Amino acid sequence: MSIIIMILLLSILVLVHEAGHFFAAKMFKMKVSAFGFGLPIGPTLWEKQFGDLTVRIHAFLLGGYVSFPDDEPENKLPKDSPDRFANRPVYQRFIVISAGVLANVVCAFVIVFITALLWGQLPSNTYDIKFEKVVEKSNISFNTIDLSYNGEKLLPLTDSLTKDSDELIEYLYRKSVSPSAETSGAQKGDKIVKINGSDVTSRYALRLYAMYSAKNDGKVTESQLESVYQRLKSYNHAYERNEIILKDSLVKLPQQQREEKIYLDRNVLRGVAIYQDKQIELNDKQKNIRDSIKNPKYWIADGESSLNDIAYALADNVHPLEMTVERMGQRIDLNTIYPNESGLIGISYVADEKMMPVKGVFSAIAVSYKYLYNETSGMLITLKQLFTGKIPLKYLHSIVVVTKIGGNIIDNQGIFYGLLLTAMISMNLAIFNFLPIPALDGGHALFLILEKIHGKPVDEKVMEKISSTFFMMLILLMIFMLCNDFYAIFTQKI
Repeated sequence: MSIIIMILLLSILVLVHEAGHFFAAKMFKMKVSAFGFGLPIGPTLWEKQFGDLTVRIHAFLLGGYVSFPDDEPENKLPKDSPDRFANRPVYQRFIVISAGVLANVVCAFVIVFITALLWGQLPSNTYDIKFEKVVEKSNISFNTIDLSYNGEKLLPLTDSLTKDSDELIEYLYRKSVSPSAETSGAQKGDKIVKINGSDVTSRYALRLYAMYSAKNDGKVTESQLESVYQRLKSYNHAYERNEIILKDSLVKLPQQQREEKIYLDRNVLRGVAIYQDKQIELNDKQKNIRDSIKNPKYWIADGESSLNDIAYALADNVHPLEMTVERMGQRIDLNTIYPNESGLIGISYVADEKMMPVKGVFSAIAVSYKYLYNETSGMLITLKQLFTGKIPLKYLHSIVVVTKIGGNIIDNQGIFYGLLLTAMISMNLAIFNFLPIPALDGGHALFLILEKIHGKPVDEKVMEKISSTFFMMLILLMIFMLCNDFYAIFTQKI
């Protein structure tokens, strides 16, 4: 039922967009030949004539269109007919082209506004992160059969759920199965204020910092590498940096030092950007050296490695977490916490979202604007990350995943959160449609701007070729996103 509700909500957004074009055209008394729900690909499910207007519903329900006489192949109107869209003033055509985007923006605000009035509050997307439990290492039993805490069986291990699986790591993280925090001074009820100097208001902050600070993550900074190499060289003067050390030779090791603290910016903590570090990856040989060092004072050479390789191995250690918490009105700096190889730190937490209260119509307007502004800014940052390649295309999804996520949100968090997601999808449609890409509304608007600047329209044949090319590219992109959707669903990544 929740998925059906989500499909209906998304269908409404498409109709709103096309209705924006339609009513703007009618405002200027333009002739509209067809109103289509869905893309004209494959069979037409339903068609009916209403005067000069043909209404169609297509089987490919992933879009819509408003068609003017110019777009119809059988059109016999004279070239100078005022009923042709191309013969209308540029400003009228620009308004009609832009009206679908405007309709989606207005729709988004109305949905958020109604939700605010009915719910009496809106999410702020800021959280209070509080410690729920600090786990002691002595209470953990970990073997190939099960996981136990204080004698209670936590989770059975199966063929699909191994000790290295992402699902298990997430479960352990939430259950705090990690030893590091027991000496930190953390207490139940502490509210995290800062991590490594960053203000903590995101529900993802603790997990992201712990994950990116994991021990032996296979990456080192150039400055860390050089520092370790210089200390290693001072203990082993006889060897050059890239000289292969004879097998079974004794290499003296300096005291291992922790790596530098990780710093995550606000957008990464909000979950709208991916952390981009400038660290250097260890190769397999260097990782093997790191894992084979058993004695902190020396290492027996394998006959294949150099001082540089050993420096890489020693430099890959652990990033510290420096936390400030609030306890009974006072701010307290905890002792340094060091995540383990899985990014676990031994603290479970609860994330309580702060809600923005709504008290009357004017309050609802102000809060709705603030909610839309915050969410849309995050959306624009994500879009920029996609276009600059900072977010891989594998994270690009379409209607299938959106519907599934929306259904899950309605099931788990309620209809109000589903409505807010629908509002943001409407904003996303508005932004995407107004990108200056031919075949989208923004592309048509761009052609109109060029026409206004040059005093004449872009050559019709050239414009058709450009639009057709980009339309096919959009279809291919849609197919690619659908493949991403089905892969993510079938592999249970979403």
